[in-house]
Amino acid sequence: MVDFGSFGARLHKLCRGIDDREVETDRERKSISVEETYWSDLANHELGILQLPTLLERLKRRLIKANDLKIAKIYVKIKFNDFTRTTVESLNSGGLAIKPYEELFIKGYNRYCKPIRLIGLGGVRLQPVKEFKQLTLDGF
Repeated sequence: MVDFGSFGARLHKLCRGIDDREVETDRERKSISVEETYWSDLANHELGILQLPTLLERLKRRLIKANDLKIAKIYVKIKFNDFTRTTVESLNSGGLAIKPYEELFIKGYNRYCKPIRLIGLGGVRLQPVKEFKQLTLDGF
């Protein structure tokens, strides 16, 4: 602890689960997602595509619970049976439709073409629906 000075004493407490700071629960949510790890690996992308509607419905329910936020960018995360991972994202131009997630899923799957262990769907850059506005290219 001497080598780290006063910060060493703080680290010593933290690594033992001692933290006197007040818990802050009022944080702005920056992303939202759902994912599923499968008991048996999904052998191909067709089986993966069949999972997307259920995941998308779960994502929609989470958005409703999060006070109806709008997603500016969507993504699909895939973990394969050898634990390699890939994430594919794009700007959200069509709300929470299944087609953009399917396209991202296929793009991600084609990077490795292996059995699938996990699929996740999500969105980032959340804004309340009333504050969401399309960015323009004015000035270019």
